Amino acid sequence: MNLVDLHAVDWRDPVVGFALFGSRARGDEDVESDYDILVWSKGPQPYTIRLGMHAMAVYPCDYLLQKADQGDLFASHLAHEAREIWDPHFLLKALRTRFSPKQSYGREIDLATQIGMFILQFHHRMPSVLINRRIAWVVRTILIAKAMEMGAPVFAPRELTSLLGAPEAAPLIVLKDDAEFRPDGLIGLDLFLSRWAAPWNEGAGTIEEFRTLFEVSKNDFGLQTIKSLRNGADATDYR
Repeated sequence: MNLVDLHAVDWRDPVVGFALFGSRARGDEDVESDYDILVWSKGPQPYTIRLGMHAMAVYPCDYLLQKADQGDLFASHLAHEAREIWDPHFLLKALRTRFSPKQSYGREIDLATQIGMFILQFHHRMPSVLINRRIAWVVRTILIAKAMEMGAPVFAPRELTSLLGAPEAAPLIVLKDDAEFRPDGLIGLDLFLSRWAAPWNEGAGTIEEFRTLFEVSKNDFGLQTIKSLRNGADATDYR
């Protein structure tokens, strides 16, 4: 997909820039890696579009710049690794200038841990590919947050696991590309959380209790996970 193709997509809202991020921006991609495209939008809210191997993350300009001010992990990823494709308003430069890391990413670790514990309890209700992607996301988010607290904005899985001395995380991160359910992934997640996350003191034991926990803690990714459950009598929309 080239710049002409990107402009030809039927976007919901006016688009003012594109950037490449993820493995293909870092240079550690493989032949099956997606092309992760950041789309700067004038719309009201973020959304995603997938076209084959192209995954478009559409974000309002003001939203992302505010996230940079707040030291958000995704904004950090973009500030340190994204590459301009078409950026006439120098939005990526503004994001880099405005990005300010936080001293602590404990909240991010706690939210990822909530989702990890949900997976361990309700994986039987989740599609296999979703289990794998969420395990990979939980593990990588926690490690990235730990690296950020060290003052090391590292995102490539190999560098991340090496920096933190976490070789056990490597097979969990690569689960994101695996559509087959693997029980050892759950075992690995449990062991990973016991090492890298704070002790689990929440009383959530049902889907509804987790839903309440996610709502109170504003864990939007956790709420999206509930929404994606199979046999969804309990999986009502959260918005």
